Amino acid sequence: MVDSLYRQIGGVKLPAEASALDSEVSFDTLDPAKRRLLALLVAAINAELGGAWTTVAAMTALAGTSPVEDAYPYRPDSQRAQERKTGWPTLYLHRQGRAQYEEHTTVLQRKTQQWQVHYVFGPLQVGDVAKLEGALWIAADVVAAVLELGYHPAYESGAMQFGQDEAGISQARLVGAEVGEAQFAANSEITYYACLMELETQEIGRFRDGIATPYDGSASRRYPDRYGRHDRGGLMGPISLPQVRIKDRTFVRQVNKIVGETVKQGAEAGKQRVYQSPGFRPRTGALQKATHYKIIRLRHGRRVIFSNRLPYAASIDQGARKHEIWPKEGYGLVGPLRSSQGRREITDIGTYRTALMWFVGGKPIWRRMVKHPGNRPYKFLYKANYAAYRVTGRELRLRLGKLKF
Repeated sequence: MVDSLYRQIGGVKLPAEASALDSEVSFDTLDPAKRRLLALLVAAINAELGGAWTTVAAMTALAGTSPVEDAYPYRPDSQRAQERKTGWPTLYLHRQGRAQYEEHTTVLQRKTQQWQVHYVFGPLQVGDVAKLEGALWIAADVVAAVLELGYHPAYESGAMQFGQDEAGISQARLVGAEVGEAQFAANSEITYYACLMELETQEIGRFRDGIATPYDGSASRRYPDRYGRHDRGGLMGPISLPQVRIKDRTFVRQVNKIVGETVKQGAEAGKQRVYQSPGFRPRTGALQKATHYKIIRLRHGRRVIFSNRLPYAASIDQGARKHEIWPKEGYGLVGPLRSSQGRREITDIGTYRTALMWFVGGKPIWRRMVKHPGNRPYKFLYKANYAAYRVTGRELRLRLGKLKF
Protein backbone atom coordinates (compact mmCIF):
# COMPACT_ATOMS: atom_id res chain seq x y z
CA MET A 1 0.00 0.00 0.00
CA VAL A 2 1.24 3.49 -0.86
CA ASP A 3 2.16 5.68 2.10
CA SER A 4 -0.52 8.36 1.95
CA LEU A 5 -3.11 10.27 3.96
CA TYR A 6 -5.82 8.98 1.60
CA ARG A 7 -7.62 12.28 1.79
CA GLN A 8 -9.83 14.08 -0.71
CA ILE A 9 -9.91 17.90 -0.76
CA GLY A 10 -12.75 18.91 -3.05
CA GLY A 11 -12.21 16.75 -6.12
CA VAL A 12 -8.45 16.35 -5.63
CA LYS A 13 -7.63 12.87 -4.36
CA LEU A 14 -4.50 11.91 -2.44
CA PRO A 15 -2.30 10.22 -3.35
CA ALA A 16 -1.99 11.76 -6.83
CA GLU A 17 -1.58 8.75 -9.11
CA ALA A 18 -0.24 8.62 -12.65
CA SER A 19 -3.24 6.53 -13.75
CA ALA A 20 -5.48 9.58 -13.20
CA LEU A 21 -3.61 11.68 -15.78
CA ASP A 22 -4.93 12.12 -19.31
CA SER A 23 -3.17 12.62 -22.65
CA GLU A 24 -2.12 16.19 -21.75
CA VAL A 25 -0.04 14.86 -18.83
CA SER A 26 -0.85 17.88 -16.68
CA PHE A 27 -1.67 18.32 -13.01
CA ASP A 28 -4.84 20.13 -14.14
CA THR A 29 -6.24 16.66 -14.86
CA LEU A 30 -6.12 15.91 -11.14
CA ASP A 31 -8.41 18.88 -10.41
CA PRO A 32 -11.87 17.73 -11.59
CA ALA A 33 -13.54 20.76 -10.02
CA LYS A 34 -11.81 23.00 -12.54
CA ARG A 35 -12.69 20.83 -15.55
CA ARG A 36 -16.32 20.31 -14.52
CA LEU A 37 -16.89 23.96 -13.65
CA LEU A 38 -15.40 25.07 -16.97
CA ALA A 39 -17.52 22.61 -18.97
CA LEU A 40 -20.66 23.75 -17.12
CA LEU A 41 -20.03 27.43 -17.90
CA VAL A 42 -19.24 26.74 -21.57
CA ALA A 43 -22.47 24.77 -22.04
CA ALA A 44 -24.52 27.45 -20.26
CA ILE A 45 -23.12 30.41 -22.21
CA ASN A 46 -23.49 28.63 -25.56
CA ALA A 47 -27.07 27.64 -24.77
CA GLU A 48 -28.21 31.04 -23.46
CA LEU A 49 -26.45 33.29 -26.01
CA GLY A 50 -26.50 30.96 -29.03
CA GLY A 51 -29.68 32.22 -30.71
CA ALA A 52 -28.88 35.93 -30.71
CA TRP A 53 -25.15 35.33 -31.21
CA THR A 54 -25.62 33.75 -34.63
CA THR A 55 -27.43 36.86 -35.91
CA VAL A 56 -25.25 39.55 -34.34
CA ALA A 57 -21.89 37.85 -34.90
CA ALA A 58 -22.72 37.32 -38.57
CA MET A 59 -21.96 41.02 -39.14
CA THR A 60 -18.55 40.85 -37.42
CA ALA A 61 -15.19 39.10 -37.68
CA LEU A 62 -16.59 36.33 -35.44
CA ALA A 63 -19.18 35.23 -38.00
CA GLY A 64 -19.84 31.49 -38.00
CA THR A 65 -18.59 30.97 -34.45
CA SER A 66 -20.28 29.89 -31.24
CA PRO A 67 -20.44 32.16 -28.16
CA VAL A 68 -17.59 30.00 -26.78
CA GLU A 69 -15.35 28.37 -29.39
CA ASP A 70 -12.48 27.28 -27.13
CA ALA A 71 -12.03 26.76 -23.40
CA TYR A 72 -8.87 26.27 -21.34
CA PRO A 73 -8.42 25.47 -17.63
CA TYR A 74 -5.46 27.83 -17.09
CA ARG A 75 -4.50 31.50 -17.03
CA PRO A 76 -4.80 33.34 -20.35
CA ASP A 77 -1.60 34.41 -22.05
CA SER A 78 -1.33 36.30 -25.36
CA GLN A 79 1.77 34.39 -26.51
CA ARG A 80 0.26 30.99 -25.73
CA ALA A 81 -2.97 32.02 -27.48
CA GLN A 82 -1.08 32.85 -30.68
CA GLU A 83 1.01 29.67 -30.55
CA ARG A 84 -2.05 27.42 -30.07
CA LYS A 85 -4.08 29.32 -32.69
CA THR A 86 -6.89 29.74 -30.22
CA GLY A 87 -10.41 29.95 -31.59
CA TRP A 88 -12.28 33.04 -30.46
CA PRO A 89 -14.29 33.65 -28.32
CA THR A 90 -12.45 31.72 -25.61
CA LEU A 91 -13.23 30.99 -21.97
CA TYR A 92 -10.37 30.65 -19.48
CA LEU A 93 -10.79 29.42 -15.89
CA HIS A 94 -8.15 29.23 -13.18
CA ARG A 95 -7.73 29.38 -9.43
CA GLN A 96 -6.63 32.75 -8.13
CA GLY A 97 -5.20 34.31 -5.00
CA ARG A 98 -5.29 32.82 -1.52
CA ALA A 99 -7.18 29.68 -0.50
CA GLN A 100 -8.58 29.67 3.03
CA TYR A 101 -8.85 26.45 5.03
CA GLU A 102 -11.12 26.18 8.07
CA GLU A 103 -13.12 23.65 10.03
CA HIS A 104 -16.43 22.72 8.38
CA THR A 105 -17.48 20.13 10.95
CA THR A 106 -15.52 18.22 13.55
CA VAL A 107 -14.44 15.70 10.90
CA LEU A 108 -14.56 17.75 7.69
CA GLN A 109 -12.48 20.65 6.45
CA ARG A 110 -13.67 23.47 4.19
CA LYS A 111 -11.54 25.16 1.53
CA THR A 112 -12.69 28.58 0.28
CA GLN A 113 -11.08 29.41 -3.07
CA GLN A 114 -11.11 32.44 -5.37
CA TRP A 115 -11.27 31.90 -9.15
CA GLN A 116 -11.05 34.03 -12.26
CA VAL A 117 -12.99 33.47 -15.48
CA HIS A 118 -11.86 35.32 -18.61
CA TYR A 119 -14.37 35.47 -21.45
CA VAL A 120 -12.20 36.79 -24.31
CA PHE A 121 -13.38 37.87 -27.75
CA GLY A 122 -9.91 38.18 -29.23
CA PRO A 123 -8.66 40.92 -31.60
CA LEU A 124 -11.63 42.88 -33.00
CA GLN A 125 -12.31 46.11 -34.83
CA VAL A 126 -13.91 48.95 -32.88
CA GLY A 127 -17.20 48.52 -34.74
CA ASP A 128 -17.32 44.82 -33.93
CA VAL A 129 -16.66 45.51 -30.25
CA ALA A 130 -19.60 47.92 -30.12
CA LYS A 131 -21.93 45.23 -31.51
CA LEU A 132 -20.71 42.41 -29.27
CA GLU A 133 -19.90 44.14 -25.97
CA GLY A 134 -23.36 43.45 -24.56
CA ALA A 135 -22.74 39.70 -24.87
CA LEU A 136 -19.92 39.99 -22.31
CA TRP A 137 -22.28 41.42 -19.69
CA ILE A 138 -24.99 38.87 -20.51
CA ALA A 139 -22.42 36.08 -20.12
CA ALA A 140 -21.70 37.36 -16.60
CA ASP A 141 -25.44 37.22 -15.84
CA VAL A 142 -25.54 33.64 -17.13
CA VAL A 143 -22.59 32.63 -14.95
CA ALA A 144 -24.19 34.23 -11.87
CA ALA A 145 -27.46 32.36 -12.45
CA VAL A 146 -25.79 29.00 -13.13
CA LEU A 147 -23.62 29.20 -10.01
CA GLU A 148 -26.64 30.13 -7.90
CA LEU A 149 -28.68 27.18 -9.18
CA GLY A 150 -25.79 24.71 -9.45
CA TYR A 151 -26.83 23.27 -12.81
CA HIS A 152 -27.85 24.03 -16.40
CA PRO A 153 -30.17 21.95 -18.62
CA ALA A 154 -27.59 22.02 -21.44
CA TYR A 155 -24.95 20.23 -19.34
CA GLU A 156 -25.39 16.58 -18.37
CA SER A 157 -29.17 16.85 -18.81
CA GLY A 158 -29.48 19.36 -16.00
CA ALA A 159 -27.86 17.21 -13.31
CA MET A 160 -26.89 19.07 -10.11
CA GLN A 161 -23.15 19.79 -10.25
CA PHE A 162 -22.39 21.09 -6.78
CA GLY A 163 -22.26 18.86 -3.75
CA GLN A 164 -21.28 15.80 -5.83
CA ASP A 165 -18.26 13.68 -4.96
CA GLU A 166 -16.86 13.93 -8.50
CA ALA A 167 -16.11 17.65 -8.54
CA GLY A 168 -16.16 18.30 -4.81
CA ILE A 169 -17.57 21.85 -5.01
CA SER A 170 -20.23 22.39 -2.37
CA GLN A 171 -21.08 26.04 -3.16
CA ALA A 172 -20.14 28.62 -5.79
CA ARG A 173 -21.03 32.23 -6.49
CA LEU A 174 -20.09 35.10 -8.78
CA VAL A 175 -18.43 37.87 -6.77
CA GLY A 176 -17.99 40.49 -9.51
CA ALA A 177 -17.50 41.13 -13.23
CA GLU A 178 -15.68 43.76 -15.29
CA VAL A 179 -15.72 44.38 -19.04
CA GLY A 180 -12.89 46.06 -20.94
CA GLU A 181 -9.48 45.37 -22.45
CA ALA A 182 -8.08 42.06 -21.27
CA GLN A 183 -5.58 42.49 -18.42
CA PHE A 184 -3.39 39.59 -19.51
CA ALA A 185 -2.59 41.39 -22.81
CA ALA A 186 -1.76 44.77 -21.28
CA ASN A 187 1.80 44.68 -22.66
CA SER A 188 0.86 43.09 -25.98
CA GLU A 189 0.62 44.90 -29.30
CA ILE A 190 -2.73 43.16 -29.88
CA THR A 191 -5.79 44.41 -28.00
CA TYR A 192 -8.12 41.74 -26.62
CA TYR A 193 -11.60 42.63 -25.38
CA ALA A 194 -12.90 40.52 -22.50
CA CYS A 195 -15.09 40.11 -19.43
CA LEU A 196 -13.20 39.29 -16.25
CA MET A 197 -15.35 37.45 -13.69
CA GLU A 198 -14.33 36.66 -10.12
CA LEU A 199 -15.81 33.56 -8.49
CA GLU A 200 -15.71 32.02 -5.05
CA THR A 201 -16.19 28.34 -4.29
CA GLN A 202 -16.23 26.12 -1.24
CA GLU A 203 -14.76 22.61 -1.37
CA ILE A 204 -14.99 20.01 1.38
CA GLY A 205 -12.03 17.89 2.55
CA ARG A 206 -12.60 14.38 3.87
CA PHE A 207 -11.20 10.85 3.90
CA ARG A 208 -11.50 9.04 0.58
CA ASP A 209 -14.63 6.91 0.36
CA GLY A 210 -14.17 3.15 0.67
CA ILE A 211 -10.49 3.34 1.62
CA ALA A 212 -9.44 2.37 5.12
CA THR A 213 -6.58 4.55 6.38
CA PRO A 214 -3.82 2.63 8.21
CA TYR A 215 -3.42 4.46 11.52
CA ASP A 216 -0.74 3.84 14.04
CA GLY A 217 -1.44 4.94 17.58
CA SER A 218 1.93 6.67 17.78
CA ALA A 219 1.25 8.67 14.60
CA SER A 220 -2.25 9.85 15.36
CA ARG A 221 -2.85 13.51 16.24
CA ARG A 222 -3.53 14.04 19.92
CA TYR A 223 -6.18 16.73 19.48
CA PRO A 224 -9.22 16.90 21.79
CA ASP A 225 -12.37 15.41 20.31
CA ARG A 226 -15.74 17.20 20.18
CA TYR A 227 -16.37 16.41 23.84
CA GLY A 228 -13.02 17.75 25.04
CA ARG A 229 -11.38 14.34 25.58
CA HIS A 230 -7.80 13.67 24.46
CA ASP A 231 -7.21 10.39 22.65
CA ARG A 232 -4.21 8.67 24.26
CA GLY A 233 -3.32 5.91 21.84
CA GLY A 234 -5.26 5.95 18.58
CA LEU A 235 -7.35 8.03 16.24
CA MET A 236 -10.33 8.21 18.63
CA GLY A 237 -11.06 7.14 22.16
CA PRO A 238 -14.24 5.54 23.55
CA ILE A 239 -17.50 7.07 22.27
CA SER A 240 -20.25 8.04 24.70
CA LEU A 241 -23.52 7.30 22.91
CA PRO A 242 -25.66 9.36 25.34
CA GLN A 243 -23.51 12.42 24.63
CA VAL A 244 -23.77 11.76 20.88
CA ARG A 245 -27.57 11.69 21.18
CA ILE A 246 -27.55 14.96 23.12
CA LYS A 247 -25.36 16.59 20.49
CA ASP A 248 -27.63 15.29 17.72
CA ARG A 249 -30.76 16.70 19.36
CA THR A 250 -29.02 20.04 19.93
CA PHE A 251 -27.98 20.15 16.29
CA VAL A 252 -31.51 19.40 15.07
CA ARG A 253 -32.95 22.11 17.32
CA GLN A 254 -30.43 24.61 15.99
CA VAL A 255 -31.29 23.74 12.39
CA ASN A 256 -35.04 24.01 13.04
CA LYS A 257 -34.56 27.38 14.68
CA ILE A 258 -32.48 28.66 11.76
CA VAL A 259 -35.03 27.39 9.24
CA GLY A 260 -37.90 29.09 11.08
CA GLU A 261 -36.06 32.40 11.39
CA THR A 262 -34.83 32.49 7.80
CA VAL A 263 -38.26 31.60 6.37
CA LYS A 264 -39.76 34.42 8.44
CA GLN A 265 -37.04 36.76 7.19
CA GLY A 266 -37.68 35.71 3.60
CA ALA A 267 -41.45 36.21 3.96
CA GLU A 268 -40.90 39.72 5.33
CA ALA A 269 -38.58 40.46 2.40
CA GLY A 270 -41.31 39.32 -0.02
CA LYS A 271 -43.83 41.64 1.64
CA GLN A 272 -41.38 44.53 1.49
CA ARG A 273 -40.89 43.79 -2.20
CA VAL A 274 -44.59 44.53 -2.78
CA TYR A 275 -44.28 47.81 -0.87
CA GLN A 276 -41.04 49.05 -2.42
CA SER A 277 -41.32 47.98 -6.07
CA PRO A 278 -44.71 46.43 -6.88
CA GLY A 279 -44.35 47.11 -10.61
CA PHE A 280 -47.53 49.19 -10.80
CA ARG A 281 -48.22 52.76 -9.72
CA PRO A 282 -50.00 52.70 -6.34
CA ARG A 283 -52.89 55.14 -5.95
CA THR A 284 -54.09 54.59 -2.40
CA GLY A 285 -51.69 51.88 -1.20
CA ALA A 286 -54.65 49.69 -0.21
CA LEU A 287 -53.55 46.83 -2.47
CA GLN A 288 -50.11 46.72 -0.88
CA LYS A 289 -51.48 46.93 2.66
CA ALA A 290 -53.86 44.05 1.93
CA THR A 291 -50.99 41.76 0.88
CA HIS A 292 -50.27 39.24 3.62
CA TYR A 293 -48.33 36.02 4.04
CA LYS A 294 -48.91 32.86 6.01
CA ILE A 295 -46.19 30.42 7.11
CA ILE A 296 -47.36 26.81 7.28
CA ARG A 297 -45.25 24.39 9.28
CA LEU A 298 -44.81 21.09 7.46
CA ARG A 299 -43.25 17.86 8.59
CA HIS A 300 -40.08 18.49 6.60
CA GLY A 301 -39.94 22.28 6.44
CA ARG A 302 -42.04 25.42 5.99
CA ARG A 303 -44.33 26.76 3.29
CA VAL A 304 -44.96 30.48 2.70
CA ILE A 305 -48.20 31.56 1.01
CA PHE A 306 -48.79 35.15 -0.11
CA SER A 307 -52.36 36.31 -0.62
CA ASN A 308 -54.47 39.41 -1.18
CA ARG A 309 -58.25 39.37 -0.66
CA LEU A 310 -59.12 42.64 -2.39
CA PRO A 311 -61.56 41.97 -5.27
CA TYR A 312 -59.34 43.66 -7.85
CA ALA A 313 -56.08 42.03 -6.68
CA ALA A 314 -56.36 39.21 -9.22
CA SER A 315 -56.78 41.69 -12.08
CA ILE A 316 -53.62 43.54 -11.05
CA ASP A 317 -51.63 40.39 -10.41
CA GLN A 318 -52.72 38.31 -13.41
CA GLY A 319 -53.87 41.06 -15.78
CA ALA A 320 -57.30 41.89 -17.15
CA ARG A 321 -58.89 42.16 -20.60
CA LYS A 322 -60.93 45.10 -21.79
CA HIS A 323 -64.22 45.23 -19.89
CA GLU A 324 -67.09 47.46 -18.85
CA ILE A 325 -67.59 48.71 -15.29
CA TRP A 326 -71.17 49.34 -14.11
CA PRO A 327 -72.55 50.53 -10.76
CA LYS A 328 -73.50 47.75 -8.35
CA GLU A 329 -77.11 46.67 -8.36
CA GLY A 330 -79.14 46.53 -5.17
CA TYR A 331 -78.90 43.60 -2.79
CA GLY A 332 -82.44 42.39 -3.38
CA LEU A 333 -82.38 42.56 -7.20
CA VAL A 334 -83.63 39.37 -8.84
CA GLY A 335 -82.30 38.48 -12.26
CA PRO A 336 -79.06 38.32 -14.20
CA LEU A 337 -76.36 41.00 -14.00
CA ARG A 338 -74.27 42.53 -16.71
CA SER A 339 -70.80 41.18 -17.26
CA SER A 340 -68.36 42.49 -14.61
CA GLN A 341 -71.27 43.93 -12.55
CA GLY A 342 -71.86 42.99 -8.91
CA ARG A 343 -74.53 43.27 -6.23
CA ARG A 344 -74.28 45.28 -3.07
CA GLU A 345 -73.84 43.45 0.21
CA ILE A 346 -76.73 43.38 2.65
CA THR A 347 -74.77 45.71 4.92
CA ASP A 348 -74.13 48.20 2.08
CA ILE A 349 -77.03 50.54 2.86
CA GLY A 350 -77.63 53.56 0.67
CA THR A 351 -79.52 54.90 -2.27
CA TYR A 352 -79.93 52.93 -5.46
CA ARG A 353 -76.77 53.57 -7.44
CA THR A 354 -77.28 54.78 -10.98
CA ALA A 355 -73.81 56.15 -11.76
CA LEU A 356 -70.12 55.81 -11.00
CA MET A 357 -68.30 58.70 -9.38
CA TRP A 358 -64.66 59.55 -8.83
CA PHE A 359 -62.66 62.72 -8.31
CA VAL A 360 -60.21 64.38 -10.66
CA GLY A 361 -58.48 67.49 -9.38
CA GLY A 362 -60.98 67.71 -6.53
CA LYS A 363 -63.98 67.75 -8.86
CA PRO A 364 -66.46 64.84 -9.01
CA ILE A 365 -66.81 62.95 -12.28
CA TRP A 366 -70.07 61.05 -12.96
CA ARG A 367 -70.53 58.27 -15.50
CA ARG A 368 -73.25 55.70 -16.09
CA MET A 369 -70.63 53.21 -17.29
CA VAL A 370 -66.91 53.26 -18.06
CA LYS A 371 -64.87 51.06 -20.38
CA HIS A 372 -61.74 49.77 -18.76
CA PRO A 373 -58.92 49.37 -21.33
CA GLY A 374 -57.49 46.34 -19.51
CA ASN A 375 -54.04 46.04 -18.00
CA ARG A 376 -51.02 43.80 -18.21
CA PRO A 377 -50.22 41.32 -15.41
CA TYR A 378 -47.95 42.90 -12.82
CA LYS A 379 -47.36 39.59 -10.97
CA PHE A 380 -46.70 41.31 -7.66
CA LEU A 381 -47.51 38.13 -5.71
CA TYR A 382 -45.10 36.11 -7.86
CA LYS A 383 -42.40 38.71 -7.25
CA ALA A 384 -43.08 38.52 -3.51
CA ASN A 385 -42.69 34.72 -3.62
CA TYR A 386 -39.46 34.97 -5.61
CA ALA A 387 -37.99 37.58 -3.25
CA ALA A 388 -38.85 35.35 -0.29
CA TYR A 389 -37.23 32.37 -2.02
CA ARG A 390 -34.02 34.28 -2.79
CA VAL A 391 -33.62 35.78 0.68
CA THR A 392 -34.45 32.51 2.46
CA GLY A 393 -31.98 30.55 0.35
CA ARG A 394 -29.22 33.10 0.84
CA GLU A 395 -29.66 33.31 4.60
CA LEU A 396 -29.91 29.52 4.96
CA ARG A 397 -26.62 29.05 3.12
CA LEU A 398 -24.89 31.67 5.27
CA ARG A 399 -26.20 30.51 8.65
CA LEU A 400 -26.05 26.76 8.07
CA GLY A 401 -22.53 27.17 6.71
CA LYS A 402 -21.44 28.61 10.07
CA LEU A 403 -23.22 25.95 12.11
CA LYS A 404 -20.89 23.46 13.78
CA PHE A 405 -21.82 20.03 15.03
